[in-house]
Amino acid sequence: MSETGLVLGGGGLTAYAWETGMLAGLAEAGVDLGGAEVLAGTSAGSLLALELAAGAAPADLYEAQVNRERALLEVDFTLGMTVRYLWAALGSRDPDRVVERLGRLALSVRDVPEADVLDAIRPLLPVTAWPERTLRFFATDALTGRTTGLDAGSGADLPRAMAATCALPPLFPPITVGEGRWMDGGVRSTANVDLMSD
Repeated sequence: MSETGLVLGGGGLTAYAWETGMLAGLAEAGVDLGGAEVLAGTSAGSLLALELAAGAAPADLYEAQVNRERALLEVDFTLGMTVRYLWAALGSRDPDRVVERLGRLALSVRDVPEADVLDAIRPLLPVTAWPERTLRFFATDALTGRTTGLDAGSGADLPRAMAATCALPPLFPPITVGEGRWMDGGVRSTANVDLMSD
């Protein structure tokens, strides 16, 4: 499948399960989207994109999901965290202002070290080095509000890029890559398809 890109959205365990089932169903019907030239994702969608890039078949991923053989990151998103997130996300109708507010919320997380986030992410990864397939993980810089696709040329190793795209405030702190402090790209868009214009 040349000159194609598959963009997988975020949304935690629910999005991962739904997208896995959808890809498996499409593959069974003869449409294998896992063969796309470029695989990209936001948050949970990044993990699925990585698994496809590492050679996993959608049917096997679906089977593992149904049989609960696949461990995923379990998080304790408390009521207080939910209130803080909603206050930041719903406090303005201007999308840029919302990202700015969520960036401040992310930067306020000081009780969870970045190293702990990386330690939680690493066991979930099927590989720890960037595969040869083109991959992009969408993350948003909490300092500038800019969203980009972290890839093998971004200066981030694979676990750090995955941690960045999954760093949802105020659950996790933003992850340092270069001069940026990167948080979950889902604060801008659950899919970020428009960033695939190339």
